[in-house]
Amino acid sequence: MIKYNEKQLKCIMHPMAPLMIIAGAGTGKTATIIGRICYFIEQRKINPSNILALTFTVKAAENLKEKIVDIVGERGKDVYACNFHSFALEIILEYHEKLSYKSKPTVIEANESRYLLNQLINQNSSIFTSSEYRKRNSKALEGVEKIFNQISNELVPLDLLKKKVKILKEEQCRSEEDSQRLDAINLFFIYRKIKKENSWIDFGDMILNLSELLDDPVILLKIRDSFKHLVVDEFQDNNYALSRILEKISGVGGSITIVGDDDQSIYSFRGAHISGFHEFREFHDQSSQYNEITLNLNY
Repeated sequence: MIKYNEKQLKCIMHPMAPLMIIAGAGTGKTATIIGRICYFIEQRKINPSNILALTFTVKAAENLKEKIVDIVGERGKDVYACNFHSFALEIILEYHEKLSYKSKPTVIEANESRYLLNQLINQNSSIFTSSEYRKRNSKALEGVEKIFNQISNELVPLDLLKKKVKILKEEQCRSEEDSQRLDAINLFFIYRKIKKENSWIDFGDMILNLSELLDDPVILLKIRDSFKHLVVDEFQDNNYALSRILEKISGVGGSITIVGDDDQSIYSFRGAHISGFHEFREFHDQSSQYNEITLNLNY
């Protein structure tokens, strides 16, 4: 039987309400969130299938589920433990018709996406407005991928992108940077159309499409009904898009537990959203049962 310290027990027994757990390496954060999930199942009689546990790797999700099963038995297998992209893909496949895919989309890996982008750049280089992009395909690929990631990570609306294209086209003395931005956004729409026509989906699409689906009140209600309790590990490695998606699913004051170290983000180079802790606090602190607990006993 696991022996928890006072603060860990406080986390585990916190009501079904927003909870922020600040925990660095060695403070037993994984044991704590496993304990909280098991407490939900055993003491609060929560249906395990109503619990969504999100991590950043498939291995971490599998490890989480195995340890839950060790404690509560076979019913622990019903906890939906996965990484963000796996969860997004599951929802997208279920509602792909709402996204105008002709059939269930096939995932294209990062190297396949890069190959397709390189082809598109070769095919469209003659009409680029950027002199740098026309001269160097490698420069274009690097810049285009950066813009695409930004669109996905920041959930930039398509209508806003279209307005940006219009503004950039009308500029009389456009800078090289703006020309590159214009070419990248134009290529984004071409690439998006090709993927839709072929029912392909890349990792960026997973987040954009999930967010779009959650804007549908009927779909959102169904997802909220399925996943009433959220547990999110390594929250410091979230980006803006994932934070907004979590807000949509949980709603203000919902049963959501986030765990992370606000002093460290190993994915900052990918656009990790370290201010997410502050925004989580602002979004949920109107809930009377909201709490923040720091695990500071290092084992």
